[in-house]
Amino acid sequence: MLTKLHLQDYSEKISIHGLRYVLKKGAKQWEKILWMTILTVAGICILNKFYQSWQLYNHSLIQIIIEDPLFPLKEIDFPAITVCMNSNAMYSKVKTLTEIYSNESNSKKYFENSIKAISIMRFPHFNALAPLVRSLKMEKIPPEEIRDIMLYLGPTIDDMLVKCFWRGIKYNCSDLFRRQRSEIGFCYSFNSKTADRNSNYSDRNPPLTGEDDQLIPLRTNSAGRMSGLELILRNMEYENFPGKDAMTGYNVMVHNPGEFPDETMSYKAHLDINRVSQISVSVAKVSADQSLYWINQKDRKCTMKKSSSYLISDDLSREGNPESFCLKKCRLDVIYKFCKCIPYYSITYEDLSETCGVEHLNCLNLINVRLRNFPPPIEESGFPDWSLPEYMNCSCPTPCSFISYTSENRKITTFNEFNIRNFSLESNHIYLDIHYKKPYVISFRRSLKYSAEELIVAFGGMASLFLGCSIMTILEVIYYTYKLLIELKKVNTIVDVTPN
Repeated sequence: MLTKLHLQDYSEKISIHGLRYVLKKGAKQWEKILWMTILTVAGICILNKFYQSWQLYNHSLIQIIIEDPLFPLKEIDFPAITVCMNSNAMYSKVKTLTEIYSNESNSKKYFENSIKAISIMRFPHFNALAPLVRSLKMEKIPPEEIRDIMLYLGPTIDDMLVKCFWRGIKYNCSDLFRRQRSEIGFCYSFNSKTADRNSNYSDRNPPLTGEDDQLIPLRTNSAGRMSGLELILRNMEYENFPGKDAMTGYNVMVHNPGEFPDETMSYKAHLDINRVSQISVSVAKVSADQSLYWINQKDRKCTMKKSSSYLISDDLSREGNPESFCLKKCRLDVIYKFCKCIPYYSITYEDLSETCGVEHLNCLNLINVRLRNFPPPIEESGFPDWSLPEYMNCSCPTPCSFISYTSENRKITTFNEFNIRNFSLESNHIYLDIHYKKPYVISFRRSLKYSAEELIVAFGGMASLFLGCSIMTILEVIYYTYKLLIELKKVNTIVDVTPN
């Protein structure tokens, strides 16, 4: 009786629509059944819609939308520009070192052959080492000396660069470039956070050092020709090893300042009389919404924060994007696993393993295909077993937030602007103009298609539409349930103390 009275009192005061008619005193039976049926149907509809919303929340997951098609350039770091001499070793320096190394002619030649092989020891061209192994006699170089030898034989900034301009103003090239390690050897980079910062460079060398030792790359708010970085490189074909297989010209890589350069995305710069090269850069900015923290990394298929799981040498960079190091480290892991050595330009393991020398050339050649490939996706069409090569057993997740630099190279006939700007191109000069293609950036945002807030709103809307429920309704249910339990406890207590 007490419970019925309590429920009647509850039904008259609670905000759930229709419940009062189910428990109304004096209501006819058919009225109670009708309203009970209506409440049941409404409850089922709410649960069904909530389940659909939950499925959408769990499985619809990620969307990428255009946030701002005219995002300002001033808020984006200018890309890092890495320039590498293709041969990695100046032949004049090789001859000088050969004379110091030995007085015996055969020994000199074998030593020179070894230097030639080591100078083209690079990814993804380890397969080019096979012909050298078969055709040339080489002399083993002590592993602990290889890195220092290659540093000595490589060109200096002044050897490579004649003039450098940033935003139309001429600067000493040594004020703009630092030595950079890459998978093709020792190079020089402009605006790179991963470049060497231990040498005695100018205070102007970008990136600049800000508060808390934070590295700040240079930026520009202009686009179009001669608005970014201009370089005049010296043609150094005379410094190449003799022979038809000599590697000539330069590799030029445009990359994110926080990442190591990628040789597979490089441009080749060669001497081309009466023509100059222009590299125009387009930028896309992708930001991750905080709502992505609600789902795990497997579902969002990207990583939200920097990972510290990659070993990076402190002398290379104090700041950068660890995800970008994953691929480099993965290849080094494979090289070390199969060949028990690490190339002289390595970014990790520098003091932990033997440097690859001529005795490792054949091994590097054998794993060349493996170093190019990743594990195939599981249960995906288009990957039959016969088409699968050897691959590295690793995966590198992409970051949820990143800035992508897309570049294109074209050669044009030279005009008179060089004379107007008080310099002219000589017959052995290579001119590069790297600039933004457009005066704006396209900004994207990656977020959940259906956020937790939207899930709550959807459920609240359905409950309010069908039953008039709200947060206050839930609190009322809790309150009246508590009151009912208290009343029941009092009744049971009275019954227990009543004498038989």
